Amino acid sequence: MRAMLLLVLPGLLLAGCNRGPDSKGPSIQITKVPPADKGGPDTLDTIAGRVTGAKPGQRVVLFSKSGVWWVQPELKQPFTAIRADSTWTNSTHLGLEYAALLVDGAYQPPLSTETLPKAGEGVVVGPDGNMYGAVNVAPRGITRYLKQAASKEKRS
Repeated sequence: MRAMLLLVLPGLLLAGCNRGPDSKGPSIQITKVPPADKGGPDTLDTIAGRVTGAKPGQRVVLFSKSGVWWVQPELKQPFTAIRADSTWTNSTHLGLEYAALLVDGAYQPPLSTETLPKAGEGVVVGPDGNMYGAVNVAPRGITRYLKQAASKEKRS
């Protein structure tokens, strides 16, 4: 048993030290969040962000929440390209929250949904391992978001 541990333990240590830069996997973030608004078909603003670790053929799908999550900017144009510098930008209808998902090339988003798509089924990445992508509360709602986060930390 001791000889086996002497052989296995160094291997585990070396495997842990040999993690490459992509060991965390891909990630996505929203860097420009539009203002909070009840939404509607006539008011657009710019949303932008950055992706790290994306593979060729992967794209960004944006959602804006106004009652339900709506694909952005519209169903006829649901994909946002990732530029060579790993940034992305597009227009979005205003909402109270915004989400950006990193998806595979074959993913087909719904026009609207009560909950954001889960991991698998073409959705590649999200924050904190929940596979939603970056979800940002619009500026007017940020206080509510921070209070919720603080109360969760107190319970931990």
